[in-house]
Amino acid sequence: MKILKAIDFIEARLTAELTLAQIARTAGYSSYHFSRMFRALMGETVTCYIRRRRLTEAARRLIHRDDRLIDLAVTYGFESQAAFSRAFKRQFGYAPGAVRRPCVRAPAAL
Repeated sequence: MKILKAIDFIEARLTAELTLAQIARTAGYSSYHFSRMFRALMGETVTCYIRRRRLTEAARRLIHRDDRLIDLAVTYGFESQAAFSRAFKRQFGYAPGAVRRPCVRAPAAL
């Protein structure tokens, strides 16, 4: 399926700058058509999917490694550590620094 090919493309490049045009081209569709198909099949926009996956990978690294927050923010394409922290809190319900504390439960997907 062409959408799976696009998802593989995204997953292989989570730390790279991605554009809708690149991803759509990988699947063999126009940006407009791909965007509509992706949302219908996945239940979220391409942008939301990429942000969610980047935040999930950042959370995984916070749990299993000792990366600095600013390094994760830059690696996963956020403008600043503050922007990363806000997005993380919206996604998971708590600040990224809290993930390292033993009393905070990690998201189930990690």
